[in-house]
Amino acid sequence: MTIPFLQSGAVITIALTRLGGSIGRLYAADLVGAATGCALLVPLLRVLDMMSALLVAGTLAAAGGVALARFAGPSRWRWAAPATVGLLAITTLGHLSLDRPIEVAYTRGVPIDTDQVESAVWNSHSYVLISRPATNLTPLYWGPGRYPSDLTVDMVFMNIDGEAGTPLTQWDGNPESLHWVQYDVTALPYQLRSGDVGIIGAGGGRDILSAIWVGATSVTAIELNRIFIDVLRESHRDYTRIAEREEVRLVHDEARSYLTRSDQRFDVLQMSLVDTWAATGAGAYALSENALYTLEAWRVFLARLKPHGVLSTSRCFSPANASETSRLLSLCVATLLDAGVENPQENILMVMSGKVATLLMSPSPFSADDLERIDDAIQRYEFKPLIVPGHPIPDARLEAIVSRRSDDELSRATFDKDLDFTAPTDERPYFFNMLKLGRFHLKRELWARSGGRA
Repeated sequence: MTIPFLQSGAVITIALTRLGGSIGRLYAADLVGAATGCALLVPLLRVLDMMSALLVAGTLAAAGGVALARFAGPSRWRWAAPATVGLLAITTLGHLSLDRPIEVAYTRGVPIDTDQVESAVWNSHSYVLISRPATNLTPLYWGPGRYPSDLTVDMVFMNIDGEAGTPLTQWDGNPESLHWVQYDVTALPYQLRSGDVGIIGAGGGRDILSAIWVGATSVTAIELNRIFIDVLRESHRDYTRIAEREEVRLVHDEARSYLTRSDQRFDVLQMSLVDTWAATGAGAYALSENALYTLEAWRVFLARLKPHGVLSTSRCFSPANASETSRLLSLCVATLLDAGVENPQENILMVMSGKVATLLMSPSPFSADDLERIDDAIQRYEFKPLIVPGHPIPDARLEAIVSRRSDDELSRATFDKDLDFTAPTDERPYFFNMLKLGRFHLKRELWARSGGRA
């Protein structure tokens, strides 16, 4: 990845030092060209696929080479001109004349089954593959409880950057036909609350369907990736029927920023398996930070809840390796202590199923009626209680964290010589990076303990 940058840097250096022209004009042209390229990339990706966009960029670079060659001497530019014309022809033929445009065949080393892909969509920060519709599938549950064996749905799957995914489920528009959503542990908050719902990370609309099923009066679904908003509003509008609902509002924004500016209050604020760690699959740490899992962010989320509202956060969980969930609980307790809650354990519930745990946090202690409903859901769907009054806490670290009543006690409960379970802050927003730098030599040994996210 560094080779093009080294070469372009060498070209710019030669242009500034060897050609004898005005350095100010040459450098101005370099800045204008770079800025124009950045500005044109986003609209270019909306009309072309990525490979064609790369060829367009190559054509423009070749045209720059022609100009540079002409400046250097009249006899040299003639050889560069055919290369420019050739690249332009390849771009046009590749995008318009072939049965399938030039496209990516592998994503991070994994081959793409193009026969199963209906469309590929690019924007400035993601590559989304939209599959062909499939029928009579078992619903995709992140944390499945006990559910009827005859449940089936028609579904489209969207893959993001070859690493993450979200489903689009076909729906007839009748809320009664959404009864299948209740069997996932991510739908747990709707066993307690309805009313005004906020969703952080709309994705393909799975959490939106859960809110519609329970009869929410309003659903504000915030999504950072514009592709998903366009899919729900345009290409698959009739397939999902979500954008047709009067109570649903789709917002293209960064959720924390939007909620900071908003004065809306919610009965349920839901964030199910939202992360940015997938970006690290490219081999770099760009976007490995996550501003949604910091103490400052959760202050905002807590402030956007009604007095008895619920923040629902679902994350991966393994009973033998509770690292990610332990850090999530640490963040939750730290947030409540920061808000002046004397006994955070009264404001927290946590239930798991499969490999997912759902954490519920409220500004007010959960009532006896809330606990009765949670117990009913645990029995009905065969969920497993992790932090529920009347049930033993099966993990010693979770028990130590949730029972803390001061920052000092929490600091002691989260201490680990190898992994960092402390609550992330905006100064250290690396929720998924828990392996301490001084223990890097133990990475292989600790891989399992950190859930594969060290």
